[in-house]
Amino acid sequence: MKKSQLLGAVCACVITVTSLAASAAPIPVDMTTGVWTITAFDTGGNDWSGSTLTIETQTAATDDWLLSGYFFWDNGAGAFGRENFTGTLFLDRSLELSGFELVPPTSGIIFGDYFADLALSNNDIVDGTWQANVPFLPTNGWTATRVVPVPAAVWLFGSGLIGLVGMARRKKA
Repeated sequence: MKKSQLLGAVCACVITVTSLAASAAPIPVDMTTGVWTITAFDTGGNDWSGSTLTIETQTAATDDWLLSGYFFWDNGAGAFGRENFTGTLFLDRSLELSGFELVPPTSGIIFGDYFADLALSNNDIVDGTWQANVPFLPTNGWTATRVVPVPAAVWLFGSGLIGLVGMARRKKA
């Protein structure tokens, strides 16, 4: 192989690798499946655990996912309500959500900005921080875990398997 051919091949590889890196796709995750259950406390001692996060839309935007949905907050002591948000899940798995609308009826909640990381399991949001202009700033360390419903195909497969075991036992008897 001539030097010019070798140089051309190396340049082609570098250009290909560079173009692949520049056109990275968002991380492969569906954030809209299931409901995320939140675990969190604020500095006023309020327990917001059991509140939920629902992501309704997820749209690819180059390397990131644009998200929209809502929190349903409930501290069990009279503060509750729905806070709509928009946000972004970035390629590095960091998550930024901004509340923009409270949907009545609400009591004792305000808009917030939320920052966290999506765990590698894709079913846990960890290391969360909140920012809001209130006397009781939520503490750092909120988390959210989603329960993904078992698909109907799994239930159908399981019942079929149980049926086959039952038939095998009947033949032995």
